[in-house]
Amino acid sequence: MKVLICNPPWKTPAGDKGQRSNSRWPYTKKTNAFSFPVYLAYAAALCERDGFEVSVIDAVVEDLDAGQLAERVKSLQPKVILLETATPSINLDYATIDKLKAVCDAKIAVCGAHVTVYHAKVLEEQPKIDYVIRGEFEMAFLNICKTLRDNAPIKDVKGISYRQDGQIIINENSDLIHDMDSMPFPAYHLFDLYAYGKHAIRLPKNVTMVSSKGCPHRCTFCVWPQTMYGHAFRPRSAKNVVDEMEMVVKKYGAQEIFFDDDTFTIINQRVMDICDEIIRRGLKVRWQCYAHVNTVEPQMLKKMHDAGCYVIRYGIESGHDDTLKAIKKGSTLERIRRAIQWTKEAGIKSYGTFMLGLPGDTKERCEQTINFACELDPDFVQFSIVTPFPGTELYNTFKQEGRIEAKDWAEFNGNLKPVYELPDLSREDMKSMLKKAWRSFYLRPHKIWQTVRKIDSFDVLARTVRGGYSIAIGRL
Repeated sequence: MKVLICNPPWKTPAGDKGQRSNSRWPYTKKTNAFSFPVYLAYAAALCERDGFEVSVIDAVVEDLDAGQLAERVKSLQPKVILLETATPSINLDYATIDKLKAVCDAKIAVCGAHVTVYHAKVLEEQPKIDYVIRGEFEMAFLNICKTLRDNAPIKDVKGISYRQDGQIIINENSDLIHDMDSMPFPAYHLFDLYAYGKHAIRLPKNVTMVSSKGCPHRCTFCVWPQTMYGHAFRPRSAKNVVDEMEMVVKKYGAQEIFFDDDTFTIINQRVMDICDEIIRRGLKVRWQCYAHVNTVEPQMLKKMHDAGCYVIRYGIESGHDDTLKAIKKGSTLERIRRAIQWTKEAGIKSYGTFMLGLPGDTKERCEQTINFACELDPDFVQFSIVTPFPGTELYNTFKQEGRIEAKDWAEFNGNLKPVYELPDLSREDMKSMLKKAWRSFYLRPHKIWQTVRKIDSFDVLARTVRGGYSIAIGRL
């Protein structure tokens, strides 16, 4: 039976493309550096292992519009299609589904945070959707495919919502995948693997991996743990992780690996075991990961450096302890300072993410966050205005307080204007503070010189010029 797994088109009238797949923060951008859709690749691998004929199409990376995608689907004639969706692209996703249903009779399943939260409403709004997969979708999609192939009852598939005899049926929630080592490696061979890349990745042959699922932290703004993958930390074994690392290096020539775990460093001993295994095998590959400042210490960081880690991404968010407490970050300014200092001392570059417009923020607090970022002086930063995505505690709080001002889901774009206001911070204030943040950090003389010194290829030069121009003119 033919199965198609797809990241559908997402392009704005201005030509910006959407980063949806594998993104905790769906947004549109002008560049072509997209995240590898590792969870779609896992779904493809599961289906292949069970004997299905699997095709994949990443319409965003291939720059396909809905009509072009429909032509491809018409030629493939799959029996089941999985489409990944997102809050800001949902209406475009609906339109794409209309075009796909016009050219084939495939059953269409959708996944993603937005459809998880609004599963019943989604089925009402788009009658051509056959199944909504709630939360973690890889195993549920496989079970849908098996049910259709074997003519088995769809009522037995956990974690899905669908229509039956004009009624919306909500099956019981699915069980999270806990035996992560039982999963096949992602179906890298079905993708144009090196058409992907992320900011701060400097080598062209880079591969995205995940060594765990779930995050025990309770940040109020973070959409994945609250809607998709839960708070239960589910790690793969050190051997299993390094087996995959070795495979992508030897089979695909990977020069760099990005671990897209919510928090790679949850268990100290596991991190040390992974590093020891990398060193024992003599595996020469650079890698980077996400970490929480509370989960790192000097000995671990030194071992990570020795095993090839060269960038750690920290969600710092705010320069005010009261704000950190309000968003349940679990960190303090002093702990953040120590973590960044330890990271530098270990010889690892730090990447800090900061958000403006958090609960309790004022112009003064935003100034504190900007000044704190400059004080920490990580190698890379990301400043953004908070987007309260549906399904998060932050969205519910803002909704109850009547702060959400967006008229359309497309406005929930992590790279556009704010969708809410705070008592002491208007939407215009947020936008002006965002421009000030980028300029204050990157237009310091030593940071300009540091950035120039990192230019070692035409690609890095081009990205640096584009980024510098955007900061200088305030086009952010």
